[in-house]
Amino acid sequence: MLCFVIAAMVGVMWWRSRVARSTRAAEGHDPVTVATRHGGDVRKPRPPGIVD
Repeated sequence: MLCFVIAAMVGVMWWRSRVARSTRAAEGHDPVTVATRHGGDVRKPRPPGIVD
């Protein structure tokens, strides 16, 4: 029973995040789109001396 409740909670949170993300994207408030539109990057810049 406990495993089912935990799995259900994870499923609901996953579903709600997908709905919220698609709503933001439909309104034009998607973080990636907004950052790209303003010429920025989504990730913070790396500190000096650290490369990929």
